[in-house]
Amino acid sequence: MSVMNLLRHLYLSHASSPAYLRPLIADIRRRRPVSLVDIGLYDLTQTATLLAAARCWHPVNRLRYTGIDPFEMRPNGREAIGLKQAHRQLAPMVGRVRLVPGDPLAGLARAANSLLGSDLLIIADLCDPALDAAWMYVPRMLHDGSRVWAASHATDGDPPELRPIPRAEIEQRAASATGRRRAA
Repeated sequence: MSVMNLLRHLYLSHASSPAYLRPLIADIRRRRPVSLVDIGLYDLTQTATLLAAARCWHPVNRLRYTGIDPFEMRPNGREAIGLKQAHRQLAPMVGRVRLVPGDPLAGLARAANSLLGSDLLIIADLCDPALDAAWMYVPRMLHDGSRVWAASHATDGDPPELRPIPRAEIEQRAASATGRRRAA
């Protein structure tokens, strides 16, 4: 690791803003993911910060990023992110960028098979009802060393609470989603 990358990582893990990302940045240091997936982009600044943390450990052309989000069609109350704007901002940061428009279920239905072996999955809003049925796609995307982090939003003014999701909870949510799908 170069001195510049070490300094960049130290800044990101101890002084970067927003502060709630710091535990995830520390996890990126420990696990050094190559393939990152965002389900529901919180905002482009957060995504850029996480990709910068991953770039401390890998050359740009080795990193892969997939973002699944409604983009321009976000529900009321959430700031719209333009698909072209997102691609323009994120493309220089990683080797391959794939942006999939749609809610979590539609996006994962289209993309899950191409996301096998993802190292890091970040879920922007664990309480999003559109995510409930999409959990059935998550286990197939993961390998033994994969990590899933999710944010929960308590109130509109507070920053999200970001936490790792244990494998048992992932399996439970996936089984619940599969049961709902069969009953429908």
